[in-house]
Amino acid sequence: MPVHHGYMTTHSESRSTRAAGILFAAAAVVLLVTEAVAASAFPGYSYVDNYVSDLGVPDVGQFEGRGIDSPLAWVMNAGFVAQGPLMLGGMIAAFRAMGKGRSRWVLVILAAVFAAGFILISSVHGSEQAEANGTVVFHFLGGGLLALAGNAILIVSGIAAGRFGAPKWLRAISIALGIFGIAALALLTIDKGNTDISILGEGALERGALYAIVLWEVLAAASLIRSSTQHSGIAQ
Repeated sequence: MPVHHGYMTTHSESRSTRAAGILFAAAAVVLLVTEAVAASAFPGYSYVDNYVSDLGVPDVGQFEGRGIDSPLAWVMNAGFVAQGPLMLGGMIAAFRAMGKGRSRWVLVILAAVFAAGFILISSVHGSEQAEANGTVVFHFLGGGLLALAGNAILIVSGIAAGRFGAPKWLRAISIALGIFGIAALALLTIDKGNTDISILGEGALERGALYAIVLWEVLAAASLIRSSTQHSGIAQ
């Protein structure tokens, strides 16, 4: 029956939208909580000067002039490992609500790259040992992948979101946050590559690139959950 079919489609899409929102919210909460917990046990940890990934290094020592001592490194690495799949899962769940077009495939692929970046930084740490054996390049690769892919998700979703009914404010903020995150990454690269230039603490610049993504996850989650609730009311 046509009416029944329409109800099932709306109800199914509503559940997928809600699931996407929950997964995006979980991604943001997990990362921020594990970061705060790991940082609380790291002596003298600085959100301005230390990288987030410093919290995931299980060895005590020095790296690029920063003291490394993270007793709860496993907590941070658990947050890293969870972040990627939660973002990817949320994007897959939102797939149906995105309608047709290549943009939804682009977003899922970017989310997969984002997840791979987090797996890399949780597996290969920025440490003296990794620098000595030459594997630290994979840590930097992972960081670059997650920052670029994550902020690209924000820009692409902002551009494409109009096709599946996202509010204008979310579309505008998504693009702005993505540009901000990539700019922060560019400034970090300049700062890191030139010892004569000190734009801001490297940890703060890194967080600019990462927290733009986390803030988007929170905003997207709120919008998706609200939308799914409205559609559920209509379907009922």
